[in-house]
Amino acid sequence: MSDPKRLLVVDDHVEITDLIREIAETDGYDVHALNQSSQFFDQFEKINPDIVCIDIHMPDVDGIEILRWLSNHDCRAQVVILSGGDPLFTKVAERIGEAANLHIRTVVKPFSLGDFRDVLRAFPATEKGAV
Repeated sequence: MSDPKRLLVVDDHVEITDLIREIAETDGYDVHALNQSSQFFDQFEKINPDIVCIDIHMPDVDGIEILRWLSNHDCRAQVVILSGGDPLFTKVAERIGEAANLHIRTVVKPFSLGDFRDVLRAFPATEKGAV
């Protein structure tokens, strides 16, 4: 049996990380959830995730900064952008990701369990994620 895919989610709202954990663990993912974006970088390097879910609007380090960091670290993980705010920020995030050849999907909050599960299942199998 192969190792489960690793998913790293960072969102400053606990209810969002809990919901994503519930959805992804049901699909067999090993989920690592963070509610402080400043912890993302160390955790990313530690677990080498297959998929990262990043909230765009967070207090410490926002999702745009995380995307730039991923693009500078040859990230091979699939990326899910979580956004409940201004669509302009989502477009900026998508463009940063595209310029860095990141594989990005966007999920608009609020979302249903089924919608998020569909996004996870839409990602193709890839190499392990990171640096």
